[in-house]
Amino acid sequence: MVKDQSRKLVFQHITRHGPVTRSNISLSTGLSHGTVKTLMDEFLAAGLVEEKKDNSPAVGRKPSKVYLKPGARRIGVLELAPDRLTYSDLNLALEPISPPIITTRPSGAEYRSWLEGFLTRLPGGTSNSELGTLAGIGVVAPGPYRRETDSVISNLIPDLRQIPLEKTVRGLNDIPVIVGEDVHLAALAEAELLEGDVQPLFYLYLSRGVGGAYLSDNRILAGSGGLAGEIGQMIMDDGNRLEASVGWLPTREAFGIPKTMGDIEAQDFIVRSLAEKPQAQHALTTIIHRLAKALSHAICVLNPKTIIIGGVFDFLGRDFSVPLELELRRLLIDAHKNELTVSISSYGKRGMILGAGMLIIDRWLGTEFS
Repeated sequence: MVKDQSRKLVFQHITRHGPVTRSNISLSTGLSHGTVKTLMDEFLAAGLVEEKKDNSPAVGRKPSKVYLKPGARRIGVLELAPDRLTYSDLNLALEPISPPIITTRPSGAEYRSWLEGFLTRLPGGTSNSELGTLAGIGVVAPGPYRRETDSVISNLIPDLRQIPLEKTVRGLNDIPVIVGEDVHLAALAEAELLEGDVQPLFYLYLSRGVGGAYLSDNRILAGSGGLAGEIGQMIMDDGNRLEASVGWLPTREAFGIPKTMGDIEAQDFIVRSLAEKPQAQHALTTIIHRLAKALSHAICVLNPKTIIIGGVFDFLGRDFSVPLELELRRLLIDAHKNELTVSISSYGKRGMILGAGMLIIDRWLGTEFS
């Protein structure tokens, strides 16, 4: 277990700061030179890294530097949505190898058979000769995953309750598969990016639904049923769930956006409306007030240090996060708001893909060298 953690620590340091010397790795991670040497020998033997002399023009003895070889393995990420499936092929630096593969659901198609058919067509998927380079597949699910039943609870895709998801994605091959809830994966990616003293962290994702995740010490704390942080299901003063008034569909209605208008056009419509129409600003203020009230309850219970908002309001940036933070501070007592910061997601929807990739790499590092 300790060696697994050290291996992940070294890998993360090379990924973030490489090319680096072994001495730098030891100094930055706190691991002994002997431990770093052992891990580097493993990585070199596996073709995960390479070591080259520093070619900079500096005078004096030039140490060797360690470089990550991103193409040594591939990471697959499968995103599940009611009307489409998206597969991303990434390298070990979690960079796209090729454009994502996207398929839309045919009218009336049964979800499981549609999913199984899509999996057989993937490069390095469940029936392909390229499996040797695939470290694993991370599945981004729109709801809590129940490991004991291998199923996902999702209001958006009710059929997932009857699909053994990990088994279906793995197919007949021994491919490592990790299924994670979309908002949990996004929270892990945000915490990885921020690195510093930002935890505990509460991540809120606003889309067709509203999801939340609480993270402390780089671990998602999901509660007994995996539902901790799901404030979108909170009943508000009007008797409706929060997501019924702050999700993307009710937001479109509140701003009077035509149903035929696409999401990108709708965002432009909102920006113009906020600049020209007082009623648009009122609609946004109402959404912010409802979100702040729901978040204030979560903060009182969980006491996070950082709140990150991702999803459909990312395009508004600080015009959304600043008034939300001000409204939150108005509702909270001093003890809860002293160190609290609110910001917009750095990754947006891509955070879910990165979070899934991170879990696959962690699993691979813990099994490849065991």
